[in-house]
Amino acid sequence: MSAFTFLQSTSLVLLLAITAGCKDDGSGKQPPFGSGANDVSQASGYIGLDVLKTIHASEPGSTILISPLSIQTAFNMALEAAKETTFDQISATLHNPSLDVNVVRVETSETANVLVNQSGHPSVTIANAFFYDPTRLDPNQAFLDGIATHYGAHIASDNFGQQSAVDNINQWVENKTNGLIEEIIEKINPEELAFIINALHFKADWAHGFNESQTVKDDFTQSDGTKISVDFMTEDRNFTSVFTDDWQMVDLPFRDSTFSLTLVRPSDAQQTGWLQSFTMADLQGLYDKLELQRVYLRLPVMELEFEYELSDPLKALGMTDAFSSQRANFTGMGTPLQGPNIFISRVDHKTVLKVDEKGAEGAAVTSIGFAVLSAPPSMRFNVPYLLSLRHIPSETVLFMGFVEDPK
Repeated sequence: MSAFTFLQSTSLVLLLAITAGCKDDGSGKQPPFGSGANDVSQASGYIGLDVLKTIHASEPGSTILISPLSIQTAFNMALEAAKETTFDQISATLHNPSLDVNVVRVETSETANVLVNQSGHPSVTIANAFFYDPTRLDPNQAFLDGIATHYGAHIASDNFGQQSAVDNINQWVENKTNGLIEEIIEKINPEELAFIINALHFKADWAHGFNESQTVKDDFTQSDGTKISVDFMTEDRNFTSVFTDDWQMVDLPFRDSTFSLTLVRPSDAQQTGWLQSFTMADLQGLYDKLELQRVYLRLPVMELEFEYELSDPLKALGMTDAFSSQRANFTGMGTPLQGPNIFISRVDHKTVLKVDEKGAEGAAVTSIGFAVLSAPPSMRFNVPYLLSLRHIPSETVLFMGFVEDPK
């Protein structure tokens, strides 16, 4: 049976806006993961699930897509400037409360090197930048040197009072996301003096493609019972998967088998509200039970876009001082020239995820089916599900989402 190469292209941007203003989890120790993992890479899944559940609690019924890796990397750069309680709260939110900045530097660099340079087929780009206005901030050279050396950050100074500064930031973002995200900011507010930015782009073919001729339209039932018609890729073959009384999971490897896309749904299609009680221990337990078995799989074609200002979720997770004009301590960044204290004014997060058959490259893909007398178990992702795009050896989570509408 002929098959088509399956292309996935994803991009995101996370922007930390720094401004000057008036002075005025019980998740436990992360379990061990595969070789190549470190404390920083392992923490990404915990960060992702924390943020995902916090947004979901305030936005029930919404499709959410975030990048734990991007959030983590941007705030790891912010740690270079943070001091005292501000540093401690950021570290705790990032699930690295016991790590000093030198360890964070080394482990972030190790993880980025594995993802970008050692992954084989997938194209992965991780880019960092620091844009600042020299009339608003006199930066510490040690801070600039630190983020340039340890995070490869692009350093740029600009006049934030000019539209060209906005255009330059957005152009950098567009270049680093391969054009998938053209804009991260519309304007720069008068009190904003600097931006820390992380951009990530991922693109890969499946290890075993889906036959485009078997894509069919069917109903997807949202949490409130609303049915919408979406395209489902359909395949009857061996998949790395697990069925339990409570959960169904499929783990789809990309071509070099170091990255995969995981989908999880409750076994009971009528169950709703389950995300809030779902934990990393649940996810890891399902990963431990994965096996190659014949499955009749229906997977939605996905085209997701998500944009969110993350200040409130991060405050709810304990990162409060960083956003306070009175309590924030980012003295390591430099001296503000138009206000007495530096704090974070906003955290803009924007993501795009496309999963479809448009990326046929003409590569040969073999699909092997095994005949049995009875029909194989069916796994249909036609109800809201959790997704996680991860690097398997290091357990770094690049993307995590909760899908209410695959379109």
